[in-house]
Amino acid sequence: MYIKYNCVPLKKPVNTWLRDVVYVMRTECLRIGSFNIQVFGQKKVENEKVLSYIVQILERYDLVVILEIRDKKGTAFQKLFQELNQQSNESYASYVSEALGRSTSKEQYGVLYKISKLSLSRFQVFPDPYDKYERPPMGFIVHIKEKGFPDFGWIAVHLDPDSVEAELNALYETAENFRKENKLDDILLAGDMNAGCRYLSKRRMRELSLIKDTHYYWLINDERDTTVHSNNCALDRMIVYGTNLKSAIKGQRGCAYRYDNELNLDSETAKAISDHYPIEVEMQKTTKDISSVTRTNSFENSTTLLIVTTIANSLRLCIAWVAAECLRIGSFNIQVFGQKKVENEKVLSYIVQILERYDLVVILEIRDKKGTAFQKLFQELNQQSNESYASYVSEALGRTVSKEQYGVLYKRTKVTVTSFSVFPDPQDKFERPPLGFIVNVDGGSLRFGWVAVHLDPDSVETELNALYESAEAFRGQNKLENVLLAGDMNADCRYLSDRKMKQLSLMKDTSYYWLIDDGYDTTVHSNDCALDRMIVYGNELKSAIKGQKAEAYRYDDEMKLDHKMAKEISDHYPVEFEIEKMNKPKKSASRRKRKQ
Repeated sequence: MYIKYNCVPLKKPVNTWLRDVVYVMRTECLRIGSFNIQVFGQKKVENEKVLSYIVQILERYDLVVILEIRDKKGTAFQKLFQELNQQSNESYASYVSEALGRSTSKEQYGVLYKISKLSLSRFQVFPDPYDKYERPPMGFIVHIKEKGFPDFGWIAVHLDPDSVEAELNALYETAENFRKENKLDDILLAGDMNAGCRYLSKRRMRELSLIKDTHYYWLINDERDTTVHSNNCALDRMIVYGTNLKSAIKGQRGCAYRYDNELNLDSETAKAISDHYPIEVEMQKTTKDISSVTRTNSFENSTTLLIVTTIANSLRLCIAWVAAECLRIGSFNIQVFGQKKVENEKVLSYIVQILERYDLVVILEIRDKKGTAFQKLFQELNQQSNESYASYVSEALGRTVSKEQYGVLYKRTKVTVTSFSVFPDPQDKFERPPLGFIVNVDGGSLRFGWVAVHLDPDSVETELNALYESAEAFRGQNKLENVLLAGDMNADCRYLSDRKMKQLSLMKDTSYYWLIDDGYDTTVHSNDCALDRMIVYGNELKSAIKGQKAEAYRYDDEMKLDHKMAKEISDHYPVEFEIEKMNKPKKSASRRKRKQ
């Protein structure tokens, strides 16, 4: 951990002594989730291994709703609650509903939450006089104890797969009534809605009241897989109403927690836990506290200090922040990057502003016959930035006349980059062969190879399998324990079916971990296509990546750009991750076992 600071002298002098004051800016986060633990009852709580994994999953959450509790004895949820409190450093509270449902196979909703973080009130099962639901939803109100977070209503649901359309439209009515009766500005609808695949067609989806009323924002898109089975079905959903709550949700997105990958479970164990993944969002906000400098001995990461102090009888504002020794690494397909973009001052300025985020970034799709566009970008970046960048640009590559270059930009003070090479392609498997190089972080405490790619959209399956061979050869030749594959792989939507995806060598070899999920949107267009990917090999590198996930930097949202301006920059977002740990762990004796 280190502290960075800037001090700006203020013109107004002071004639009296001013005690130093620190404004401490802290980023607070809450993780909330919904988890259909398939047929949760005595069988699962009596299986120590399964129960242990379930508890390990639930410890992630400050607040989580459990669905599909089926337990005639009525003790399974209580045992889970007790086990969670025994295993956790936090103290949890709980609530469980009555058993609900038309059939003999009735279910309960269960709620678990950290007492130190939240309080919940007004639990209710919604009245259903017209029998619209197989089991009616449950509602409650969430009060977050930390100031700055909004209160909001939560509606938990497990909808009947045979009546999805009817129940989703009933849910809209329920949500509107709940919101108005409780005078709520913000509500969250969450649970197993069976709102995908064979249960709900896209045509019928478009006719839903919850789609037509655009005040309701779907945090999990249609392409997101929330099931443990080998399909891509967004059965579990989170839908938000209200700008306060939506703004508090990190990235305005929900995701599935793939516990099989994260906990290194084989398929049999994963399915013994559930056929669904938990779905989750993170809520975050920044708080400002005031304290004396003399009392601020240490700070956690992600803390900002605004210091007002007197130096030589003049007032100075010092802005300091406590940061982990982290690196931000990215890959950016800047669509047809050439003379047109560097000659447009506004576009070039925005591109530089985006690139300044990164300690190391690879630029794709450089198409420039004059060969000067990347050099101009490099010079502009060095002029605008406080850091000194180095660069590398490859030869022009490709079978057609429309050839492309790879460009690399990196901060000299943060990383060293060596051994650049365009991979040999004697069998002509690639439209343009990958570029490889080796990255050393923090004096060699972390070393990994990088394979940069821009794959042909008409040959995605073939080139991805060739990429696996190239990565394995690159890893072996350079004796690399860690490798990153990154770039525009066109690995989603119309370019690569789910069936073909599952057959890829990069999927079958589970030593390769995909940091960006299918259906995650990496494009500026209004679709949900994960065309850009980052794939990691090696536990050392994977463990160093914050959250073991990569994400898109949505520069249009972050920089408040209109759609036209955003598309002038590119049709792709940069994809990125942060490396936050650089203490070299002990070498493992062997590669991680593959899933059976």
